[in-house]
Amino acid sequence: VAQSSREWIASTNEAAMAGLAGRLREGPACAADVDVAVRVSWARFGEGADVVAAWLGENDLLPRLGEADVRGSLATRIKALSHLGELRIDGEARTNVIKFTGSLAESTGEEAE
Repeated sequence: VAQSSREWIASTNEAAMAGLAGRLREGPACAADVDVAVRVSWARFGEGADVVAAWLGENDLLPRLGEADVRGSLATRIKALSHLGELRIDGEARTNVIKFTGSLAESTGEEAE
């Protein structure tokens, strides 16, 4: 976990965390009233999901899906997912309510080819 001003960043990957921490900049990444911000690059997610799905298929760890199924339909779906841009969700905590706004797929202009 790293903190810069009001921003907290968490990663389960130590190398990724070091890279993120080195790129922190001053100022919040979103509006001042945002208490929770979630950002996911679908292209980067797709890269990792493709590798994990292939490994799961090779080791028969996906119910009712063999290696051929993973390389076929599942890989196609993961590739399609990688073209969705970015998930951007902001949350505002007010009293006993958290209000979420954002989008599941927002174009960034850098979607996977």
